[in-house]
Amino acid sequence: MIKVLIKAGSNSEWDSVSHFLLHLNQQFIKHIQEIQDKLKIFEPDIVSLKLFNPFDGKFVNIDEDKNPEYFLNNITITQNESYFLPAQVINSYHILIDKYAISFIGYGKHTGEEFYSYEVSIEELQNLLK
Repeated sequence: MIKVLIKAGSNSEWDSVSHFLLHLNQQFIKHIQEIQDKLKIFEPDIVSLKLFNPFDGKFVNIDEDKNPEYFLNNITITQNESYFLPAQVINSYHILIDKYAISFIGYGKHTGEEFYSYEVSIEELQNLLK
């Protein structure tokens, strides 16, 4: 398993996130690939779907001044442990899956504000595991 940072954002006026921290393994990749393959074959008219299965990840903030390397690419491997959590509790996590990419989404528990990762392809994630 590796730790992957995916750039993220929020529509919150008072809270922010810079990345989504995903603990990535081959089993997760395989599961998402199976869903994407079914979307491509059986559901040509479906644009995307939400998957509410649990996954190991969370939205975090990283200090850009101290860690500029994490802001160069949309996705990167990390060993860093110095993250800050957003001020509000984020719940209702889900993965938005389309035929070619995935993104992670969560909502503020009391505000309903949306937190989202940038889209990444399964191929990008798979290449990180090599």
